[in-house]
Amino acid sequence: MIYYNGGKIVDQRKQKEVDTILDRDSVKSFLLRCQESHPHQVVVIESKQGTFATMDVPDKYKEGLFLTEGAYPIIGDLTGIDCYKLLLPTSRKGDLQELQETFRHVFDFTYTQNGMLLEVIPKGINKGDAIMKVITEEGISSSEVIVFGDDYNDIEMLSMFDLSYAMENGISEAKKVATYMASHHAEDGVAKVLERLRAH
Repeated sequence: MIYYNGGKIVDQRKQKEVDTILDRDSVKSFLLRCQESHPHQVVVIESKQGTFATMDVPDKYKEGLFLTEGAYPIIGDLTGIDCYKLLLPTSRKGDLQELQETFRHVFDFTYTQNGMLLEVIPKGINKGDAIMKVITEEGISSSEVIVFGDDYNDIEMLSMFDLSYAMENGISEAKKVATYMASHHAEDGVAKVLERLRAH
């Protein structure tokens, strides 16, 4: 299983886990700069120790963060916290451009939720490279891999594999790099492709 855009790889069969976490001091600097320049910006922290937030998540962002009920614990001290990625919901893509420019040498940035959620991830981490790492260790050819994606954080992955499918509901950038198209996710697009491939 691959989590956090490739930041966590779990092989349950081998009981093996590979974690790539954000540099803690850089995270602290990022959060401080964010607080200074965008004092009302909530940051959600996905870590080995759980999911936290720097403040209460406004209702308008909860759906995009899959926070259907309850609330994330508020955290102020990152001591002992190993962060996989940071999530910053925004009103429009580009709202936090200066933060990205300041920390581009330390982190990679990608958008999800059609550009409404900025993700801060370790440098050089993406889903495609994580899959390549797994299949190389297992001796599996890239021609045997099928990938599906619909958002900005899927673009590298979709461009790396021949059997790549962009979802009909996906962003145009994902559709441009994918080899094929799959039906809308609400219409069981992934299942339809897998059933069709299995029948041949």
